Amino acid sequence: MFSATGFGILVLGYVLRSRRMIKDHTWCGITALASVAYMTGHVVVHETIGATLWSASAAWFAYKWWTGGGSDGTRKRLRKIAERFTPTRRTAPQGA
Repeated sequence: MFSATGFGILVLGYVLRSRRMIKDHTWCGITALASVAYMTGHVVVHETIGATLWSASAAWFAYKWWTGGGSDGTRKRLRKIAERFTPTRRTAPQGA
């Protein structure tokens, strides 16, 4: 099931890219999603080598998507979420 989903997403990305309907960074994002689907299929059937290779592929294409343009809206939302997790220094009260 996951392999068929990954294959479908991958074919869709190749078709859209070959017709020049999407840019390179968008194709990398689609390929990252397909890699995650393939990785999930390998995890379900306990094939660790395949899961490792597809997870590395997903990470690589997600990195290329993020650095090649990604989506400014996504970046802004992630940065807004990250702002809430800034560390605060808490020290014991001085005195007494």
